[in-house]
Amino acid sequence: MLSRFRFSTRWHFAAAPAEVWAALADLAAWPQWWPGIAVSQPLAAGDARGLGRTAALTVRTPLGADLRFELTASAVRAPEAAVLRAVGDLSGTARVRLRAVPATASGSVCATRVDLRWDVESDRVLLALARPAARLSHGRVMAAGQRGLAGLLSAR
Repeated sequence: MLSRFRFSTRWHFAAAPAEVWAALADLAAWPQWWPGIAVSQPLAAGDARGLGRTAALTVRTPLGADLRFELTASAVRAPEAAVLRAVGDLSGTARVRLRAVPATASGSVCATRVDLRWDVESDRVLLALARPAARLSHGRVMAAGQRGLAGLLSAR
């Protein structure tokens, strides 16, 4: 049974897009700041822009299911956007877009808005049976990622 999922998430950070990009581009470091990422094993470094960069991920979900998949950068326009291809328990694409936004009403400090859109399929029976819970689970994993990355960026 193949289930299709579309998820959209928006993150905000009090950091410049280049700083946020650098943290997101370091796939191997994700488990250090993103509680839902249990494993991120680099498989390919990709080119100088990050095109082709690949990691094997294990995402620990609040549903109690581990999702294992490879994530490969298939399009990169640093530090603005990337398209990532997922293959494994989740198959499809993730689109990431970073935009500079004013952090204050006067616009004197730079902040970053990150828009993430997942369009994936899975043949995992648990995800098909728990479809409404899968959306909540995704939201929790992504919220934990935002908190973790905000902590990392504020410590720099």
